[in-house]
Amino acid sequence: MFDRVRSMERRSIDCGFHEVRCVCRSARRSRATGRLWLTLVGTAIAAALGSHSALSCPPSPGQPISVAKVIDATNLRLDDGSDVMLAGILAPSRADAGPEVDHWPAEDEARAMVARLLATGRATISNEKIAKDRYGRRVGSVIIVRTDGAPPLWVEKAMIEAGAARVAPRPGERACYALLLEAERVARQLGIGLWANPAYAVRDAGETRALFARSGRLQLIEGVVRRVTRRRTHVFIDFGGDWKRDTTSVIARKLLKDGSGVERDLGPLEGRRIRVRGWVERRYGPSVDLAAYEAIEILDGEVEK
Repeated sequence: MFDRVRSMERRSIDCGFHEVRCVCRSARRSRATGRLWLTLVGTAIAAALGSHSALSCPPSPGQPISVAKVIDATNLRLDDGSDVMLAGILAPSRADAGPEVDHWPAEDEARAMVARLLATGRATISNEKIAKDRYGRRVGSVIIVRTDGAPPLWVEKAMIEAGAARVAPRPGERACYALLLEAERVARQLGIGLWANPAYAVRDAGETRALFARSGRLQLIEGVVRRVTRRRTHVFIDFGGDWKRDTTSVIARKLLKDGSGVERDLGPLEGRRIRVRGWVERRYGPSVDLAAYEAIEILDGEVEK
């Protein structure tokens, strides 16, 4: 009899921030006896990962940075040669359109927008605890102190509002996800920027062929949760009755811990309609790797036009 993962099966999941080596062993399915209900505000799940201190939202101007070059819409090269990566977002890339596309206008437009925003004032990086990715880049919110006296401009949120980027949580990263997700919801409803392009359509969890065709890309996927299974190191969120064929979301249990180190229970998601965002991989049915707890949104009662 087949189980979800064969004994000692190993696989690499590249979450875009660092590579996680997953070691999964067969075990009998069990349910946690003590379940903590998920606290949700609107469509967003906001929590601070990796730190006990509260995150200030929206972020405030912090350490000044001198940008020498806009490498792309989410990566900045500073005068000292170091790099800064914008926190919590993913800009368009020609990879979003598939291998047959050589040029993707949305990618150039997003990069140009970042350059325009930087030209409006003095760039700073928020004073919140700054993470580093596996390439040594600092990852943080970039705030522009305007030369015309206007309120500070939060670059990541401005990009989301313009439909020039999507929200993309990463492990250990600190960002004001609730505010970013709400800004993205509005842009998506209005069909602004990239949301007018079919390549960025929200997919139904039942569209397994469409998801297979988008393996290796970040996708937003919606569906009703059929079952939640908690394993030793990971939690599996099944959108169908057959995990070998249907779509499944996977998240490491260590990523479910809140600021006080308590693991959040995803059991109450069963029977509810949710949206997840993550990189799609082909493992039996489509597997959606979730890089952070904030990659899950509950949609019960939400209607998008």
